[in-house]
Parts: sequence; C-alpha cells; structure tokens
Amino acid sequence: MIIKQAYIRILDTASDGEGNTYNDWRYSYIGRPGVIAICEADSADQAGNSWICFFPPEPLGAYLKTSHGDIQKTADTLSIATRNSQYSFCIDNDCLSDELKEIWKKNMERVFPEILDQIEKIL
Repeated sequence: MIIKQAYIRILDTASDGEGNTYNDWRYSYIGRPGVIAICEADSADQAGNSWICFFPPEPLGAYLKTSHGDIQKTADTLSIATRNSQYSFCIDNDCLSDELKEIWKKNMERVFPEILDQIEKIL
C-alpha cells in the first residue's frame, strides 16, 4: 500500500448508496477528527485502485478503511464513492488539538508504525 496524500479531517458522512446514514460500526466515526490517508495499491495488477483510511486519535488501533472508489476533492470536502457506500470528510486542519495530535502519533507508533512513516512525510 502506498499513501498518496494525507490530510487532517473530520468524517462528516458515512452512508449507503442511497444516501442513508449508516447505523452500524461506521456511525461511531461520524463527527470525529483524525487523519485520512488516500491509499493506492502498490502492485501492478491493482494499479489505479484508490481508497481512504481514516485514523482517529482514539481508541487505540481504531481505523476506518473504505473500499476502492472514486475520490473527489473540492475546496471544502474530500469524498469517496464506492460501489456500495459514500463517505465525506470536511476540511478542518485545526480539528486536532496538540494533545490529540500527540495521542494520535503515539497510537500510530504502537499500531501502524509503517503507515505513520509514510503519513509524516506528507503531512
């Protein structure tokens, strides 16, 4: 997996293909700040497939990974439409306080150190 871009964002919506907000495990991520990573497969047979991983500062090891889809970026949002779902992240570079950034970094070091290295080079 190659991380192409990383941003500090808030998950604004997580819905099915008809626009109905999910009430399952994804619901707990809505409204939470974190770091999103736009990921791409590193194998030739998967080239061009992109997805988003969302890493909130807490709880330890929590993350949301979308399926492959079409990523769109506007001045205010970053969104992905997959075959079955839609996710939208609003831009808010100040949504993570210094304290939350430290918690996020410590958790990433413990659980996803190889991803942290890639994200820190971009952020």
